[in-house]
Amino acid sequence: MGSQPAPSRAALEPFATLDPAALASLPASTPLTVRSAALSAPSLLYLGTGGGKLLLFSLATPSSPEFLRLLPIGATRPVSAILPLPSVARVLVLADGMLLLADPLLARPVRRLGSLRGVAAVASSPPASPSSCSLAVAVGKRLLVLDLALREADELEVQTREIAAGVEGISALAWVGEDSVFAGTASGYSLFSSSGGGTGQRVDIFMLPESAGAPRIRPLSGGQEAMLLVDNVGVVVDRSGHPVGSSFVFNSRPDCIVEVSPYVVVAAESKVDVYRRRNGVHLQTVPIARRGTGVLTVASDDDGSSGEVVVVATAYKFSVTVKYLQWNRSRRCYE
Repeated sequence: MGSQPAPSRAALEPFATLDPAALASLPASTPLTVRSAALSAPSLLYLGTGGGKLLLFSLATPSSPEFLRLLPIGATRPVSAILPLPSVARVLVLADGMLLLADPLLARPVRRLGSLRGVAAVASSPPASPSSCSLAVAVGKRLLVLDLALREADELEVQTREIAAGVEGISALAWVGEDSVFAGTASGYSLFSSSGGGTGQRVDIFMLPESAGAPRIRPLSGGQEAMLLVDNVGVVVDRSGHPVGSSFVFNSRPDCIVEVSPYVVVAAESKVDVYRRRNGVHLQTVPIARRGTGVLTVASDDDGSSGEVVVVATAYKFSVTVKYLQWNRSRRCYE
């Protein structure tokens, strides 16, 4: 029998740390401040800035990212979220409370999605169809669903429906399973059905103490479960909001959480911590050098099964790391 790899607690292998402004050949007099990041197949990295810019990079070679394009969307529109929507060949951008759509290669100017203003949070449904998807949108006291369908000639059909009204202070959303929409407010977490029909009915999952900080929700297991953050504890729930498995106890309160199966990766302060998804065991800490203030932003290409790349962005730089599989002696497999 051949020898097996030596056991290791390393889960991610850092590859490169780069300055996006330098890669884009921007002058030093106009620095970029990264506010959001997203990864999408095939090996595309999107960065959104506080100055209203979208940048696109190729990570086909993770150790040497390639700058592809910069798309201005408005100097007064900081980009707070980026959601790739491959089923409808679009990239959704939340900027200054408005929903904007770009093409995957940022080759054309962005377009408004509807006339909504003051959007506080948005989440996309798990992949269910090769040519359609849905978005949960919190705006004012309303919770809406936007159904998107790709038609001929790259036309996008949009239908809007209200699933709840009179819901105040939603700042976090996640879509889990076919029709479960989790919402987080300063007071706690609630669950809505995307087919609720505007009745306003809700299932309150649990309340948050005042010291818990802002709510954070992260879909897990390919969009079939969710992690609800309470201070430095991540509670995993199923589509009905019932706890499943063990909770995660993080070393500090995360700024951002992603899943890169079989790991959960969290960023906080000036480091990234890696935990085993199956049992919450802490595996690795990766220090992140940064200057200035602001939270760390983490993005992964995982859909619950096959992600390989993690990008950690500070205000002025981003780091690329690659998943490192470990040999489990008892189960005789890589994990």
